[in-house]
Amino acid sequence: MSDLNEKQSKIISFIQDYYNEFGISPTVREIQNGCNITSTSVVDYNLKALKNKGLVK
Repeated sequence: MSDLNEKQSKIISFIQDYYNEFGISPTVREIQNGCNITSTSVVDYNLKALKNKGLVK
């Protein structure tokens, strides 16, 4: 996962931690708040990049 930027790494870690704790995936807003990202569009952009890399569905 060395080709991930800082936000993408934070998002992946947050999703894994959230899923391990609650058994479900977080919402975009929960990812935004949990990763201190400024807007949901930034989260969406990075989720699409992670999907294109095959790291999220």
